[in-house]
Amino acid sequence: MARLSEQEALAICVVRSIEQSAQSSGLWTKTEATKATQAALDLTEARASFSEMLARRAQWAINHLAQRSPEQALRIKDPKWLGAAAWLLCAAAFLAGCATDHLASGKQVNVVEYSLVGLFLWNIFVYFFVLAGLARTLLLGAPRSPSVISESIAKLRFRSALKISGQRTRGWLLACQERWIQLSRTLSTCRTNAAFHGAAVCFALGVLAMLYWRGLPTQYQASVAGSTWLDIEVTYQVFTFIVTPGARLFGLQIPSPEDVATLHANENSLELARGLFHLHAASLAVWVLIPRTLLALISLINLWRLRRAFPLPITAAYFTALRSVWRGQKIAVSIVPFRYEMSQQARLNLQKMLERGFGLSVDISIQQPVLMGDNPADWKQSLNKQGHVAVIPVFNVAATAESNTHGVFLTRLRSAIDAETPLVPIVDTAAFTQEDPRRLPERQAQWRRILDKAHAEPLFLDLESGTEGDISTFHIRMNRDDSTRQHQPS
Repeated sequence: MARLSEQEALAICVVRSIEQSAQSSGLWTKTEATKATQAALDLTEARASFSEMLARRAQWAINHLAQRSPEQALRIKDPKWLGAAAWLLCAAAFLAGCATDHLASGKQVNVVEYSLVGLFLWNIFVYFFVLAGLARTLLLGAPRSPSVISESIAKLRFRSALKISGQRTRGWLLACQERWIQLSRTLSTCRTNAAFHGAAVCFALGVLAMLYWRGLPTQYQASVAGSTWLDIEVTYQVFTFIVTPGARLFGLQIPSPEDVATLHANENSLELARGLFHLHAASLAVWVLIPRTLLALISLINLWRLRRAFPLPITAAYFTALRSVWRGQKIAVSIVPFRYEMSQQARLNLQKMLERGFGLSVDISIQQPVLMGDNPADWKQSLNKQGHVAVIPVFNVAATAESNTHGVFLTRLRSAIDAETPLVPIVDTAAFTQEDPRRLPERQAQWRRILDKAHAEPLFLDLESGTEGDISTFHIRMNRDDSTRQHQPS
């Protein structure tokens, strides 16, 4: 994965969406895409990483768009108001904590403050939820899905960063937004966690401030609330369980069972009441303040790290093409029809799919078909000596797949190209889609069985129609390993 700042990664994501979207026609041309790549190569030093080249290219493209078409300019800025909203949330939480009447009811303080117990239980539930998510990540390697709040924050930040209004929303921007929400899910979760853990700390500080503000200057009496429905021994056990961690941490003395048992008979319990105030405050620190502060700090550190080293996956077809240019190679895609003569419409539709997948600067070479009776080794002439970003053999679903023909062809083709080059066999379903769609599943199953033996996963597309659904299927196939394929050096 590339290590870029958050803004650099967002700029790359925006330019990629412009180049790969069918709705961006007229906004960006193939000539401009080539110029952007060359300008980035000229601006970066010889030892610059691929990530730096991508960042320079995206910035050049955005600046070029602003100069060429000011009315369509895209200015990526870090929205400050969301950070201010997080601070306002913390301030509101502090005031809410101050406004509570947890620890004071009349002129008495209870041995067990059930409102505080509820606060502690809620925080324990939060800690369990955090630990469960951590265990899921460590054991299964699958991070927890972001919450609705995290996704909403990511959406707000995206739209604010690009200053998008409802009227300016375009199809490619919506696609870019969805991609960015997925890419920034960890960052968004860190932002959400930092804000809410910080708010929890501020709420606890508000409760603590109110505790001492109202408690110390007043002649409070200690009491045992709830003793009418809880036995005094049970009440004392609950009390000691809650206050023992804080008492040990801060060196406070816990009242004895006898002191608690004689509270109703003792009218002068001011010292015990003051001791209870300190014990409740220490418990608040142990159960809420300290853990939540640690969680907030962890989230803030992760947020700081991710904003400066955004983990952008660069293994998709789009980046494979640009990496070839960065290495001084040609962005070449070879299409090899085997035992199949493609129509002109099928060629045009496949070219459109490839431009959407690899970007506008890709050089697409559709070779002469290797037909029945031709030399089976004729496909070797279609291979580029400088390498490829992809090799795509094309078959006709109407033909009968054979292991000793199609399977051998794919095996030899795979061994003839670089190991990193994607080999994507396409089976054109146009014949059965139009003539007999009911037989299509049977033909697909037959092709899948034969190609599976050659360790090749077929992609079934109707190249004659070239619908948005087919383009989307091809695009997903070429980019599905964005975050799972082993990354290449950048």
